[in-house]
Amino acid sequence: MKILVAEDEISIREVLTELLKGFLPDAEIFEAVDGNDALAQATNSDFDVVFLDIEMPGLTGLEVASRLLGLKEPPRIVFATGKAGHAVEAFRLAAFDYVLKPFEPERLQETVERLLAESDHSERQRQSFGMVWAHKSKPKIWAEVSEDSWILLDYEAIHWVEADGRTVTLHTPGHPPLKVKQKLKELETKLAPFGFMRVHKGYIVNVSRVGRMRAWFSGSFILVMDDPKSTEIPLSRRYAADFKKATGWT
Repeated sequence: MKILVAEDEISIREVLTELLKGFLPDAEIFEAVDGNDALAQATNSDFDVVFLDIEMPGLTGLEVASRLLGLKEPPRIVFATGKAGHAVEAFRLAAFDYVLKPFEPERLQETVERLLAESDHSERQRQSFGMVWAHKSKPKIWAEVSEDSWILLDYEAIHWVEADGRTVTLHTPGHPPLKVKQKLKELETKLAPFGFMRVHKGYIVNVSRVGRMRAWFSGSFILVMDDPKSTEIPLSRRYAADFKKATGWT
């Protein structure tokens, strides 16, 4: 098992690390000093479990967890914190567990035993499902319909992606705007191999869903989508040349 312990207080981090080593002598345990460090390590390496303090400098543990859940194979999240007030939000983020400081060895051991049991179960599931995610023919993304409802959406069903401040939404016929946790830059990278292009600082479009284009001003354009409302999306001068080249504009 590969574990990341994210805690800004070194003494607490050392205590948690030592307890985990006692329960899991064969585990690989890494340490992160704050939220930014935790996110960087967890997105660049495959961890089975990430223990997150909630109140850390930079990104909070809740913010780190929210971003890690956008990964194709997110790690299990265990919040290790001194306050119980974030429990509801933690479990809304699908946290595996929530342990309080100061750590009680018996309570932490329960968490470890559950992690080990789920690992065995997950391995059996992977064999049973034939590695569905590794061989899926249609890439999909989870999107939020409401606070307690999500939809697993095919990439090809998305017409465009829009960012308004920190809120990123997917637009597809048959649904209201669907919220996603990823940033627009992250989605740009994920969607690019499937016919999507960044056309503006706040928009990504499914090129196959663009109906027509008309000139605007100062080298920019308006893209008219082929949805029922003929939605208009700006194509800024910064992205216009790449868009024209990709779509065979002469």
